[in-house]
Amino acid sequence: KSGHVGSKIAATLASTGTPSFFLHPAEAIHGDIGMITTKDVVLALSNSGETDELLTILPVIKRLDVPLIALTGKAGSTLARYATVTLDVSVPAEACPLNLAPTASTTATLAMGDALAVAVLEARGFTEEDFARSHRVAVSVGVFFRTWMK
Repeated sequence: KSGHVGSKIAATLASTGTPSFFLHPAEAIHGDIGMITTKDVVLALSNSGETDELLTILPVIKRLDVPLIALTGKAGSTLARYATVTLDVSVPAEACPLNLAPTASTTATLAMGDALAVAVLEARGFTEEDFARSHRVAVSVGVFFRTWMK
C-alpha cells in the first residue's frame, strides 16, 4: 500500500509547487529508474524497509548520489541504512484487528508526507496565489477537454 500513499504524497508536493512524480520500485527495476536525475531527492516509503523491489534499486539510487529520505517503520532496516535521512513512521500496531492489513502504518506515513509537503511549501515561500494559479490551469484544461469531447 506504500505505492498508493506515495502517489498521494507526490500529488500533494506537485500541487504545492514542488515538481514531483511517483515511481513504483517494480517499474524502477525495469528501466524507469532513469527518470531520477542528479537534481532529484528520492522519498522512499516502506513499512518494513526490506521489500525485494526496494532492495534491488537502493544500490542504484546510491550510485546516483541523490539524497534519499526514508519513511519507514523499521529504523534498523536496509532502507534506513541507505538513507540520507530516516523518518520513523512506526506504529505500535495496525488498526486491523488481525494486525495485518496496513492501516495505521499507512496513515502515519501519509501524515508524515503531508507534513513534509507543508514544510517544503513554507520553505519555498509558496503562496495562495501560487496554489490558485496551478489549480486554475487544471480547471481550465478539464473544461477544455470536456468541451472538446462533446
